[in-house]
Amino acid sequence: MEVFVHRDPRGYLTKELEDIDELEELLRGMESLPPLGDDEQVRVEIAGQWGKIKALLAGPAFADIWFNLDQAEETGE
Repeated sequence: MEVFVHRDPRGYLTKELEDIDELEELLRGMESLPPLGDDEQVRVEIAGQWGKIKALLAGPAFADIWFNLDQAEETGE
């Protein structure tokens, strides 16, 4: 499975990085954009086998967003 995190105009393939701290440092270092805070938008592209993607989307991290879209929009998640 591959995860690519975009903060336009650039993005990073996570398997090429050491950890989440390195990814955050790279995203924060984009001088042409506002500072990276927890409320800033990023885009994540996940590519992999459907069985793994399906399990990921059905898991607790995505359950409220995926299956309860109206509730997620109301809470801003």
